[in-house]
Amino acid sequence: MHDVEPYRALPGLTTPWTVANVDVDLKGQRVVVRVDAGPGPYPCPTCGTPAPRYDSKPRRWRHLDTMQFTTWIEAEVPRVECGTHGVKQIRVPWAEPGSQFTALFERLAIDLRGSLPPGIAFSVHSADIDSFLPASLLLVLFLHQPGN
Repeated sequence: MHDVEPYRALPGLTTPWTVANVDVDLKGQRVVVRVDAGPGPYPCPTCGTPAPRYDSKPRRWRHLDTMQFTTWIEAEVPRVECGTHGVKQIRVPWAEPGSQFTALFERLAIDLRGSLPPGIAFSVHSADIDSFLPASLLLVLFLHQPGN
């Protein structure tokens, strides 16, 4: 399955980003949405000056599930060569710099953390709960606990 159309409206997907491909793995219950930034030029993330592509780095972010399938966004994120600031990776509109999760996934984790009793990230051992709350979400819940 490679139906791109439902993912074109992906929250946070703005110009120049487009959905290039969607892979649905029914057996593995996984969806991978590959997005592309196009040929550039791209704004320097520091000053906003348009700059040519220097190279790109593969990145992957955990997104909200699609029909209970684990969903990932993957992209070759361009780096630009700014005359003032040197080589910098451009920002992606769906996630914070350096994050491995989309902003929507982080928001869900924070909202869930607020509704769970303290220490839940430390007490989850049940396979049933583990399948409901993936390890990456548990990590986010742990990191958002007071004192972490």
